[in-house]
Amino acid sequence: MSDGARQGQVLDSDIQAEYATALVFRLHVYGLVAKILRSRRWRVTAFGHRVMSASVRLRQLHFPAF
Repeated sequence: MSDGARQGQVLDSDIQAEYATALVFRLHVYGLVAKILRSRRWRVTAFGHRVMSASVRLRQLHFPAF
């Protein structure tokens, strides 16, 4: 594998990490997840459980093929 290919993989993983971070922060802004103090972990809030459960049920009812 060439150095150029490795750099492409590193950039791809960096972009994926940035995307995941932005996604978790967006969920946090909406109150769906909360940070666990003094750790790198996040937990789903009670509101997050309700919203995510409702969205899964809605998807199963109205889009069963997916």
